[in-house]
Amino acid sequence: MRKGLNRFLHYLEVEKGYSQGTIEAYQLDVGKGLIPFLRQRSKFCAEEITKDDIRAYLDYVAVERGNSAITRARKLAAIKSFFNYLVENEGLEVTPRLDKEPRTRSKLKPSIGWSLTELICSMIIIKL
Repeated sequence: MRKGLNRFLHYLEVEKGYSQGTIEAYQLDVGKGLIPFLRQRSKFCAEEITKDDIRAYLDYVAVERGNSAITRARKLAAIKSFFNYLVENEGLEVTPRLDKEPRTRSKLKPSIGWSLTELICSMIIIKL
């Protein structure tokens, strides 16, 4: 699987034009995260990987590593891209069907209304 990962990372750089930071993130998520986890489960070939293996990895990073839903979604996106590459370019016949994680809530705070903003500004002006 390592050789396929190296070719995948090269593909991202040369053919897709991804930035070095993005490539390093894929390397971290797949090469230093998923692949060692799968090896501990005695999975050494991409053909052996199942949806349950991917779910177990995502559970592991959530519980043991404390990864947020946003981080797990990023990892899942990298994993999907890697397996899609293997199917399209490396002859992998089947890719694990990877279900999406639930949508994460936005971290944006609700904005205050315009009238409240005017009130705050008028209070500042009065104190000046």
